Order: sequence, then C-alpha cells, then structure tokens
Amino acid sequence: MKSKMQIVYVCSSGAHEYWINLANAISKKCNLHLFLPDSIRKTKIPQYLEEAITIHYFKKFKFYDIRNMISILRVYKKIVELSPNVIHLPGGIPFGLPIIYPLIKLRFPLVITAHEPVPKTIPLYDMLLLKIQMIFADAMIVAGEAIKKEAMLYWKNKKLKIFVVPFGAFIHYNKLRKPNVNEEEGAVLFFGAITPHKGPEYLIEAEPLVSRKIQDFKIIVAGKGFGRYKQLIREPEFFEIHDRYVSDQELCELFQRASVVVLPYVSSFQSGVIFTAYAFLKPVIVTNVGSLPESVSHLETGLVIKPRSARALSKAIITLLENKELRNKMKENIYRKVTQEYSWDGIASMMLKTYCKTVKSEGSDLHVDSAFKKHA
Repeated sequence: MKSKMQIVYVCSSGAHEYWINLANAISKKCNLHLFLPDSIRKTKIPQYLEEAITIHYFKKFKFYDIRNMISILRVYKKIVELSPNVIHLPGGIPFGLPIIYPLIKLRFPLVITAHEPVPKTIPLYDMLLLKIQMIFADAMIVAGEAIKKEAMLYWKNKKLKIFVVPFGAFIHYNKLRKPNVNEEEGAVLFFGAITPHKGPEYLIEAEPLVSRKIQDFKIIVAGKGFGRYKQLIREPEFFEIHDRYVSDQELCELFQRASVVVLPYVSSFQSGVIFTAYAFLKPVIVTNVGSLPESVSHLETGLVIKPRSARALSKAIITLLENKELRNKMKENIYRKVTQEYSWDGIASMMLKTYCKTVKSEGSDLHVDSAFKKHA
C-alpha cells in the first residue's frame, strides 16, 4: 500500500512570510515535518502555523559555537528516522546546515527555494551558502520566468532542475488586522529594509510632483536604512518615516492605512512586499525589473512603470490617488488573484508536482492524496 508523501522543511526566520503560508498549505496535502531553531519559539511565527504541521525545534547557539554542528547533526539523525521523500529548504538557512548537505545528497532529494538565485546584491556569507547549495541541490524553485532565465544563464548546470512556482499573498497577516484602522486617501507606502536597489531616491524626487496635485498626500516610509536618504528630502511635511524594524502589528496597521504601495526598484528578482500588499488588497506600483511585472497585471492589480524615473513614478501615483474607482476595481481584481491564481492551495499543488518530478528519476513510490491528484 502506498504511503502518504513525507516532506521535511528546514528553515530559520528568513523569508518566513513565504514559508509560513507554503507550509500551511502543504500540510493539508501531505505529512509535513518542519525543523526550526528554538529561538523561533519566542516569535509570533508558531502562532501562524497550522496544527497539522509537526514542528521539530533544535538548538541554535552563537555564530562560532561548535555546538551548532552537534545540533545540526542531530537534525540529520532525526531526518533519517523520518525517511522523507523530499527535503525542501524554502528560506532562511540555519547556520551549520551545509555540513550535512553531502549526507542529505546521499539519501534524499534536496529542493531549495532561491529567493535571490543569482548572487548580485546579497552579502558574502549568503553568496557562499547559495554556491554550496547549488552543488548539492537536485532542484531549485524560483518565483518567476524572468528569474528562471537569469538563473539558467548564470549557473549553466544542465543537471539542476529549475521550476517556477509563484508566491501567494501573505494571508497569515489577516490574524493581526485591526478593525478600527481605516485607509487614508493620500497615503502611499514604501515598505521594507531600505537599500540602494529599491530606488528610494526616485520616490523622494517624485514627491514634489505629486504633493502639488494631491490633497492630503503622504509618503509613509517603513523600514531600517532610510537615514542616509533624509538629506534628499525637500519637503519633510509630506513624509512619515519609521526608520527601524517594524513589527508584524505595525506592518498590518501601515498596510491598512495605505491607499497605494510603491516599489520603485532599480533591480530585483521578486519582492514579498507585493504579496503583503495583496493580502491587504492594496494596488501596487512596480518597476519593470526582474519578475515584478509577472506578479502585477498592469491596470488590473496595479501599474508597471519604467525604472529610474521619478516622473513616471509620480504620474503613476497621481493616476491611482486621483481615481478611487480604479483603485476599487483593482482591489476586486487582487481579491480574485489571491483566491484563484495566487491561492496557496493551488501553489501547494504546483509545489507537490515539482517534488514528484524531482524524485521521479529515483523511482520513489509516492502518494499525495486525492487533492494533489486532482491538480496533477
């Protein structure tokens, strides 16, 4: 008799908005074992996870503590006991995990989700991790076709399978919605850690072009790293700046307040900000870089503009803020995307197909219940 598919996820807090929703959806279709550092117990992450997920916590010590190696070897021992069909690293690699990659490779198919599959702007440590993963991974998951093409050109590994599985809306935030927070007509939100590739200077440059036309216009900046750009601001009264880490509760309030969310990026692969905005049914303005346009349907769920153009950005902001009817129509379209094209149930089915394709060559006898068969 065929057994139900056994999946192991190993994660840390990195990219948790993504893997929380993916794990919740996958757990409805197969047996999911989730390995997490014990420090996550103190965060809000466990409260977002479905009861069907079996969580295994492991000890995590300071960066250079040899006990990390012992802890990771215990993780491997437990994985061997579980004998999963697939091991997936969906985001956030615990320190020391690469030491067991060769052991994993000998016994189990290894799948990774590469949020930045080409080491352009990532720190040196993350770059090294990615290159090590590429040696041992059987399959890579990326969020868009443009990302896949770039990854194939960079890695040139004919044996590596690369699959496109899109993000879904980060609906776990719905648990923290505040009923008494209303949308502000002129509020534009720029959210996330502020780095040069996100183009904050173009948003600052766009402000005077918008504020002279839009009443009650306000740019809400939320994320650490904006300090270096403050000197570029000419009219500070139009900015509300939160130059720090933003908690989940604050995040929800800020997205509820915003009428529009902007991503004036000069380069990117994909962005979780889009899918956070979608969870709150907020229209987004993105630049035509990476796979951002694959997630935003122009004039349907937002606007796609050329990068490095304050004028194009200001025009897009004015278009949406002046037209509430268009924004409301976009909200309806976003809701349809969230519940259909970007539903986590559908994404989980796509992910399970990639697992089956990854292990097919090894002749595994897999069963993933009728819900998967329906989508296969």
